[in-house]
Amino acid sequence: MKFALPSWVLYAAVPAVIVGAFVIDLNPSGVRRLRSSLDESSVMISPLFPAQRLFGVEDGRQRVKTEPVYFRVRYPRGYHEAVVTVSVDNPASLEWEIGLESEGGEWSYDLKKPDSNGSAQFNLRSAKITDHSLRFIIAVPAMTSDTVFSVDDIDVIFSGKL
Repeated sequence: MKFALPSWVLYAAVPAVIVGAFVIDLNPSGVRRLRSSLDESSVMISPLFPAQRLFGVEDGRQRVKTEPVYFRVRYPRGYHEAVVTVSVDNPASLEWEIGLESEGGEWSYDLKKPDSNGSAQFNLRSAKITDHSLRFIIAVPAMTSDTVFSVDDIDVIFSGKL
């Protein structure tokens, strides 16, 4: 006995999928969370760059050779603020900062010292948006060639939809 779906089920499913995709794109909650684990590629958060300042990804971590390193986050629509959380392995307890590229000029960053969870909050009104993305920096000023500092994952929460 062969089972076949009635054609009306298929015709009803197509508009439901389209409406669902539209609602997700509208983002009615006004909050969007993006997460990137460094051992998996992400469409919304780029890998850390430039590559010559980094060791390869090992055990889900990417060790930094020299600082600073950068990453880009896709910014599909306007939000008021972003909370960026970078999970790090920092056995030497070095001070480090997360920065958002701003419109203040070439290579201008709004640097913030993250809290104990690795989180920093940024106002996006003065952010420099290039090709629908934001560029962030991870800076470790006291880093030396024998220092171990690794990035585990990156989490970005946009809120306050414009």
